[in-house]
Amino acid sequence: MRKWVVASIVTLLFLFSVISSGCLEIEEEKEGEEGDDVIIVPETTQQLGGDVLDYIESVSDDASKIVFYRADLSHIDRGDIISFGISKHTPYGLLRRVVGIERSGSRVALETEQATLEEAVKEGRVEYNQTLSGPLKTIHSLPGVTMENERTRSGLDAVSFEDVVLHEEGGSRLLLDGYLDLDFDLLFVLEMEDFSIVDCTFGAKSTFHGELVVTSEGEIDIDSKLEVARYQFPPFIIPMGAIEIVIVPVLSLTIGTRGSVAAGTSMRALQNTDVEVRVAHPNWDPIKDFTSNFEYDTPSLSDGISIRCQAGPEMQVLIYGVLGPYISARGYVMGESAGESWWLYGGLSFGMGFRIEVLGVSIKDWENSTIIDFRRLIASSMEDMAQGWVVEKVDYAAQLTIPIMIRNPDGDMAIVYTSIDPETGYFPIKMALLKDGTWSFEDLVRSNSDDTMDACFGPDGGIVLAYYHGGMSSRIHLVFWNGRTVRGYEYKDSDLAGRFVSEMKLTMDDEGRPNLYYVLYKNTGGGFFRFEEAILKRAVFEDGGFSNETIVSGDGISITGLDLKRAKDDALHLTYFKVDIDAFTQELVHHRYADGVREDQSVFHEDVVWNNPSSSFMDIDEKDDPVLLFDDNNGTFQFMRYTDGRWITGDPPGVKTPNLGLVSLHLLEGVDPVCGHISSSGSQARSLYYSVLKEDGWDRVEVFNWTGWRHPGGTDISQTDERLLVAFNDGLFLRVARRDV
Repeated sequence: MRKWVVASIVTLLFLFSVISSGCLEIEEEKEGEEGDDVIIVPETTQQLGGDVLDYIESVSDDASKIVFYRADLSHIDRGDIISFGISKHTPYGLLRRVVGIERSGSRVALETEQATLEEAVKEGRVEYNQTLSGPLKTIHSLPGVTMENERTRSGLDAVSFEDVVLHEEGGSRLLLDGYLDLDFDLLFVLEMEDFSIVDCTFGAKSTFHGELVVTSEGEIDIDSKLEVARYQFPPFIIPMGAIEIVIVPVLSLTIGTRGSVAAGTSMRALQNTDVEVRVAHPNWDPIKDFTSNFEYDTPSLSDGISIRCQAGPEMQVLIYGVLGPYISARGYVMGESAGESWWLYGGLSFGMGFRIEVLGVSIKDWENSTIIDFRRLIASSMEDMAQGWVVEKVDYAAQLTIPIMIRNPDGDMAIVYTSIDPETGYFPIKMALLKDGTWSFEDLVRSNSDDTMDACFGPDGGIVLAYYHGGMSSRIHLVFWNGRTVRGYEYKDSDLAGRFVSEMKLTMDDEGRPNLYYVLYKNTGGGFFRFEEAILKRAVFEDGGFSNETIVSGDGISITGLDLKRAKDDALHLTYFKVDIDAFTQELVHHRYADGVREDQSVFHEDVVWNNPSSSFMDIDEKDDPVLLFDDNNGTFQFMRYTDGRWITGDPPGVKTPNLGLVSLHLLEGVDPVCGHISSSGSQARSLYYSVLKEDGWDRVEVFNWTGWRHPGGTDISQTDERLLVAFNDGLFLRVARRDV
């Protein structure tokens, strides 16, 4: 009986076509009529076509030697650039420079080398839009891979897979079934001036629909990548004056599978995706937009399974037979199981680039392999567990780092966190952006430590990140991501000399300027977490520079538990603990900044043998009043809210943890307090809990648990329009627990 295992995701297909301006065989400049593009080519650029190509006798494999028989080539000289059209011997056309000529009777042999379009044309512009359609020429394919139009929605035939053998070992086989239905439009703009490319833009818009299923006959451990088919589209002949530019797109489809296939396992998924991407010289900053939806069957997975299957095209666009632009897309499905729980993920990575061998020297080889990089949890067995919570593994994350969740007014959600680069061992600060239910990823900073940091959305919808590397450094870094590129600034504070940054918070003021609040301290080495001579400061970034001011300072004090929130009325609320190191007393302080005035309040005060940094977590309710959850330094978190001009103590949530960052607070719809926290139930057992404050007290649910050596880094909580999200670091992975609001 066939054992169904993993369903590989349908894949995205793009085509980028670079079609360049051509050349005219004339001895004088030719200019178009008023309103037309001007075309100027040197007299040394010539086009060969028609009957002349029929006289080609042979072309060497590298096209360095081209032999003609009985052809009149008296007009060809050394140094000329020749554009060859399509013929029996030049199926992709050629663009060659003549470096030598041999004449012997009726035969003429041209010694040639690769030429570029910048050498062939002085001035010209072409703008091209094309809908790519079949039929395709099959260069090769595995048995079971065919073209058909029964499932297609577009003018392009679908690629069908039926019992395609991906892997065979010891009587066990891995088989592929399903189909890909693709359609896409191409865009290309090229402009040249004075033998130099001044504008080069290319892009594509694509819609695809499909379903791929990988099945197993027997148990297999596999790590393989296989090209299942290669196709060639009909050539595009693009005239530019008397020159013919030959474009031939070539498509290969690959399937990769990695993991262990167990008996009785089954998974299936289907994907619909719309994508539009465009890049332009000289910065090549991608402009992108995409949506992706999944359908699935409930899988049946054995305990301990972790398997990933991916499918995707590699599209090469040949210009005169030479590689120009290219794309690579990989859609995947990944299944995991632990005990009776299972998770089904879907994702897509898309990259593009080009080689400039046939274009010129004004632009360089370029590649971006992760223009689009997203994943999402399609389904989980935990839909029926923990009162509707679903837990998604988002990315690798370094230990002991706290994920930072931020949200902009448009409802977009982002998580900023420290990840792990397994190849270098570095800890890049990354961003996972949640938009339309889909995660995409960006590397913001390449770091070598787990940094103190905070982030927020900027007024332009981009991300602003502040971070501190640690150590006796006098620099804090501010980074801006605008959706395409990252730029950074260094901030040197003279008070940082001989001090460390223990905490920082970032917000935008009403003028759209980043405001950074941070705590500096000296470590005397006396006692556990004994931070002395603390200073609370604010730095404002404007016009590429920083100004700063001191908010709180003093001898023999420590400042911990810094948090801030901006209310809808633009008032800034700031809270922190001020600790007297000698008297071992601590005070929870609240500041409210509005219209240039600061109001200070003492929220909580106690005499306690202070042995750990205290923490506080704040949110703002629908009346623009603060709500606080804080550590009283006795192992218990307290809850207070500001109502009718005074602080009121509420029912504590029963959170008992001495660790910073393992607690988070959010007001659902600005009203109902909800709390996420991580607790330990043993030396190697930990759980993520979610609590909501109801009329009869806090109601707690265990959302996720794990065992082993991993130590949690922290948690944060927020919501989209439809779902409540709790991000947490379990010591190895960044995970997100979500449920419908």
